[in-house]
Amino acid sequence: MRRLARIVFLTMLGIVLGAGGLAWAQEGPLPPLPAAYYGAVKNTAGSPVAAGTVQAYIEGQKRGELAFQNGIYGGPEGIQEKLIVQGPSEILGKEVTFKVVVGSQVYPATSTPAVIMTEGDVKKVDLTIDLSAPLPVPPEVTTTDPSVNAAGVPVDKTVRLTFSKSVQPGTAYEQVTLTGAQNVAVNITKSISGNNTLILQPAANLAFNTQYTVKVPEGAVKDADGNPNTPYSYSFTTVSQSSSSGTQPGGETTGAVATPQATPAPGSYVKNVSISLSCTTAGAIIYYTLDGSDPKTSAGRQKYTAPLTLTATTTVKAVALKDSTYSAASSFVYTITAEGTPGPGGGGTVGQVSFSDLPAGHWAKDTVAQLVYLGIIKGYEDNTFRPAQKINRVEVVAIMSRALKLEACLACGDAKLLDQFSDKADIPAWATWDCAAALKKSLVKGYPEEAGKLAFKPNRSITRAELASLLARAIRQQVGPVQVTAASFADAGQIPAWAKEDIELAAAKGIIKGYPDQTFRANQEVTRAETAAMVLRCLNLLKG
Repeated sequence: MRRLARIVFLTMLGIVLGAGGLAWAQEGPLPPLPAAYYGAVKNTAGSPVAAGTVQAYIEGQKRGELAFQNGIYGGPEGIQEKLIVQGPSEILGKEVTFKVVVGSQVYPATSTPAVIMTEGDVKKVDLTIDLSAPLPVPPEVTTTDPSVNAAGVPVDKTVRLTFSKSVQPGTAYEQVTLTGAQNVAVNITKSISGNNTLILQPAANLAFNTQYTVKVPEGAVKDADGNPNTPYSYSFTTVSQSSSSGTQPGGETTGAVATPQATPAPGSYVKNVSISLSCTTAGAIIYYTLDGSDPKTSAGRQKYTAPLTLTATTTVKAVALKDSTYSAASSFVYTITAEGTPGPGGGGTVGQVSFSDLPAGHWAKDTVAQLVYLGIIKGYEDNTFRPAQKINRVEVVAIMSRALKLEACLACGDAKLLDQFSDKADIPAWATWDCAAALKKSLVKGYPEEAGKLAFKPNRSITRAELASLLARAIRQQVGPVQVTAASFADAGQIPAWAKEDIELAAAKGIIKGYPDQTFRANQEVTRAETAAMVLRCLNLLKG
């Protein structure tokens, strides 16, 4: 019976973690099945501590946190949230220590019993803190570029780590390392930009298809009061040579010509007009942007594959690149112009997109029309859109793949990314391409199951917290780390710890909003109309 209960709990734990995984964890080796803790938080007099956050650390690095109220964090039932602690296999067998954050103060906690990180452990751990002895608040890494476990990182990448407060070099500043294969150190130049961002600039390009690890020891930086940072480490993997280019680095491509074709008539409505870009130099790759940014350096550039379809007044900037240093072979600017607002079928306005259940005056009509017109979202065969219907995970993944123009080559084996899921058969055929593209881009991954298996759960409804995390991850992948201020919601204590920073980013950028009563309602399931609104806001933000 106890074994059955444990299986039920671990299944529910997978769902809880899936929320964070839909959260859009990076691809890469899965961490061990996390441990989970719950219990009481009391002061030395034995009285419950009113509210705050419990943080779990292993060897000085934070591995999980959970908000608590009324002296209790988490709960014993399988459906109750718990403090999840996870990380690479190296943390197994290490001591787990705890801190409690109350207001702006941090307190060391004594745990009963003492805790050793054990795979799949589920345990009641009571915490005691001395409210008269707070710890100083150390600088902590909040975002990284490249992101944790990122794949396909350019070999000329500059590494950036952003801290929670302004920092300056500390006593261990020279011990910050970037290491590659066989733990060989990379020659780097270190600097601090904008008061809170540590920059690591490699002296030469990194190696292709290699995992690199960044280690920032305790005391590498310090705040204005002299408090040292908490230690931090993470890894990322560089792009394979074959996906970056077909040649050795070093030589700029010369004599290349990139030529636009199929120019539409000036002043005409533009709908599904295609242009072809070509380059005469073998091995060159053409990248383009539609927002006026430089395709040689823009984080939002896209790789050209024929045809390039243009749907509105657009300025296309393209460049042909050949080697790992992204030398320019040639570039051009190509502009098409359309009078008025382009619309379905080559004329009219996007407002002509109509569904029987989206009458004139519906708050989402224009938003849905724009996304339908762009080919990002679709209706049903009965000419309905079903705006109030709860949207599921596979639908959101498909919408985001189309919106971000993610690429997948099913003939190249990208479809095998779906083989890792026990419920692969539940993924509808129409979404195969989009799901493979999202997985390839590390936008999503699965929900942990027992025995190291994963589930995609395509039919699971998505919550506001999960969607906010997906949109925030998309923003960071497109534009890099983003600094935002803390959001203020009346129900902030109900926002899961794993989604807090993502919700703050999405809220600060106006992508996802609260309700008139100042609540966020993180666990409320999202409708199709709400998803359309949030996705369009995200696209408008990324367009600049």
